[in-house]
Amino acid sequence: MKPKPYIFLFLLLFFSYLHAQPVPAWKNLMPQPQELHLQKGQFVVDSLIRVAIPDHASRRVQIAATKFIRRLTNRSGLFVKYGFPVSIKEVPQANIVVYYNRPGKLQLHEDESYQLMITSDKIKIKAETDLGVVYAFETLLQLLDNDKDTYFFQNLSITDKPAFTWRGLMIDVARHFQPIAVIKRNLDAMLVAKLNTFHWHLSDDQGFRIAIKAYPQLTQKASDGQFYTQAQIKDVVQYAADRGIRVIPEIDVPGHATALLTAFPEIASQKKQYHLQRNAGIFDPTLDPSNPQTYVVLDQIFKELAGLFPFAYIHIGGDENRGRQWDANPDIQAFMQQKGFTTNHQLQTYFNIKLEKILHKYHKKLMGWEEIRTPQMPKTALIHVWRGRAGVSLVKTIKAGYDAVLSNGFYIDLMLPASRHYQTQLYPLQTPLSEAE
Repeated sequence: MKPKPYIFLFLLLFFSYLHAQPVPAWKNLMPQPQELHLQKGQFVVDSLIRVAIPDHASRRVQIAATKFIRRLTNRSGLFVKYGFPVSIKEVPQANIVVYYNRPGKLQLHEDESYQLMITSDKIKIKAETDLGVVYAFETLLQLLDNDKDTYFFQNLSITDKPAFTWRGLMIDVARHFQPIAVIKRNLDAMLVAKLNTFHWHLSDDQGFRIAIKAYPQLTQKASDGQFYTQAQIKDVVQYAADRGIRVIPEIDVPGHATALLTAFPEIASQKKQYHLQRNAGIFDPTLDPSNPQTYVVLDQIFKELAGLFPFAYIHIGGDENRGRQWDANPDIQAFMQQKGFTTNHQLQTYFNIKLEKILHKYHKKLMGWEEIRTPQMPKTALIHVWRGRAGVSLVKTIKAGYDAVLSNGFYIDLMLPASRHYQTQLYPLQTPLSEAE
């Protein structure tokens, strides 16, 4: 029987695979470091490898070093004799040594840089903060390579620092509740990619997912029993901090508020009984900015959040409020007339400024989706850009004097190829930005 053409194609691909040259690990680093210089030779990995860290090393460094040893063992199949890091003072001859100056703070513009130097007999990690040490271990693990005889690290030197101070991932647990184990798994994955901000979307029309001790009705009526206790929140925040990740909670108001109003219908713009939404979409239930009780409820929620989340910012949402309930409420219309407001944007800005003052009382700053950006909004607000053409809204926000975080172009739930996200233009190249901007 005559051989079919696809058999020849298969054989061609098979032999091409056999003769293909493996790609060295340093070419696949993700994210790519700022500087990488190759050198001749290799550091061969064996079972006697030892990791030495400074005396009184931070919890973050101890965890990172221990996890590195475990993961190195898993990837190489070598049974590493010394399963925990040792003190540099006690074992100065250790072949992986770590030096850093201070614990890093989980705040904007912290030093996250590091140097990684690999020679045939020594690997050195140097950093200003322990955050840089954590990233250096992640880079080193990605550099693990092998041939038919050994596992090794290519001799090289890397000097690296992040291009951006905010590198985030948002997980929406309001619409799709996720167990703690899933949250922690994603935090581990964030560290691999050197992301440093976990945005925890905790409330929406479909659920309110955090226990507020002063208001047990929130989780009793608005969570379907799927929520996080405050002990679990603290556990996740600590787990994230150990990996150099700060956590920002989001309570979405005044729109996206069906769940909250299920527990507090008295602060709704339309007085009725509310029930959790079961589908995706933009819904009308909205908090009443003219009702003083609205701010009493939110004050207590934000007070408890401030005690659970050390990061400087709390996200108040602020997106996709169509204002239909405001338009239909005579009392709210009278309130707007009394205040001299002619648009719902002005009313929402009034609401946002009240929240900004509440958060300031608890030593927190306000972050919100870009709908909160109006001429009256204080410049201390951090604007979360997500609409329109990528970069255009970002530039408008920056030129208006705000700090900004960009999500547009990076929505991984759209299932676009990674290349699309990497090609996102952060801002129009024809728009000049100053160094400060």
